[in-house]
Amino acid sequence: MKTYKDYISAYRRIFEQGKSVTRSMEVPAPAVVSRDGPVVLLFSPHPDDECVSGGLALRLQREAGARVVNIPVTFGSNTERRAARCEELKASCKHLSFELPETFGLDGFETPEKIAEMLRVYHPQMIFFPHAEDWNSTHERVHRLVMDALPLAGVSCLLVQTEVWRAMKQPNLMVELSEEVLTAQIESMSLHVGEVARNPYHLSLPIRVMDNVRRGSEVVLGEGGEAPNCMFAILYHLSKWVDGAQHDILTKGRYFSVQDSVDELLKLA
Repeated sequence: MKTYKDYISAYRRIFEQGKSVTRSMEVPAPAVVSRDGPVVLLFSPHPDDECVSGGLALRLQREAGARVVNIPVTFGSNTERRAARCEELKASCKHLSFELPETFGLDGFETPEKIAEMLRVYHPQMIFFPHAEDWNSTHERVHRLVMDALPLAGVSCLLVQTEVWRAMKQPNLMVELSEEVLTAQIESMSLHVGEVARNPYHLSLPIRVMDNVRRGSEVVLGEGGEAPNCMFAILYHLSKWVDGAQHDILTKGRYFSVQDSVDELLKLA
């Protein structure tokens, strides 16, 4: 490789080669997770958001023994695809060793009352949900549903807001992803067969998390700072729900490399 044109051409070749990767249905050995471990809930607007936004959740599972429970808030607007999307979700969560609630069905959890019940049942230390301006109408609705549910549930927990469709204005947490974690995310995304057939968005995830390093180095860690030596990262906004209100708990942006233990985050709960 001698020119930037060669560099760009290599990206195109890799992307096209990715389309021919055989989708493996083999399930890796389940993660060793204690039933007494810290609980993390993912409030997913659609099936597939558990893997798109779940990089930190995977690290918490693998490094801190967290139980990760995915709460499928909706199964999408296409009613003809809902049953298939449910089966794809089961395959994805099994691949990641994420739990699903015993009570879930194709109606999802589309009310504050249903979400509050999940918060009371699981008493999570941390929850993930979209930020308020994530562009997609379902993502933004899920943000409002979770925020409406928190006062009903009477719990305290860490709030981790995610971004998929539109970047957050003020992320304050940058988490490096290892090749193993990113591979698990892409593998589980590929199991949402109907979705990646119409748009192979799983193949562009590495590019997105590479760009997060550029953006997070400035937006999270401060303008004009030196970028950390990492290839892949995911951005979030971390706060805490306590005494019936949301509170900021970081005085400045934080970065967690693959050498840093993310269980430090759970101690903030």
